[in-house]
Amino acid sequence: LIGGRNLAGPNDPAAHMEVSIDGVSLQEWDASPGFFLKVFDIPAGRLAGPRAWAALSVESTPPAVQTAIEQFDVQDEQSTIWGYDQGWQEAEYSMALGVWRWTSDRAALRIAGPPRAVRITLTLESPLRYFDAAPTVRARAGEREIAVSAIAASGQWSFDVPADALQASGGAITIETDKTFIPAERGSVPDRRRLGLRVFAIQVSTGLTPTETSR
Repeated sequence: LIGGRNLAGPNDPAAHMEVSIDGVSLQEWDASPGFFLKVFDIPAGRLAGPRAWAALSVESTPPAVQTAIEQFDVQDEQSTIWGYDQGWQEAEYSMALGVWRWTSDRAALRIAGPPRAVRITLTLESPLRYFDAAPTVRARAGEREIAVSAIAASGQWSFDVPADALQASGGAITIETDKTFIPAERGSVPDRRRLGLRVFAIQVSTGLTPTETSR
């Protein structure tokens, strides 16, 4: 799993991404300006070589288009892995609060691995800091609604995703909120992002693998 950003402007060209192992190309794709997430299998035997460790490299071209790698994970085929897909804002950090991400009105997680049920737990800040009423928050696997809740307090929101729903959605779980705001329109800072839920941590767990917490 590899995720990151093409840092060019919205009208600039795509970056060509290439992943190689020991100098031999494995995957290539074009990443348009903005966030990207790529999930793929490494065929059996590709990590074998004369050295104890295989060298995996990620390259983007042309050099004039700046890119950043922000997510990376590699596990065996029986493990469950996940990453932030479309709809999330960039990670932020402060000494007092640690790391967090904002959703937009729709933010997706991409879960990969054997088809089995997972439990997703989000640690959220109270939306009432930003809104007059609690937003209605929904979790969907494809078009199938998995959970719905009016969230008014800080804390954890957990829901279970059945194996068949996860498989049918291609591993995509979407978090939707019916309340968002743009900070610049409230006169605070020149921030034009559309913000929904402030998420401090995410956990994805199964009955067979340890809980994996957001990095």
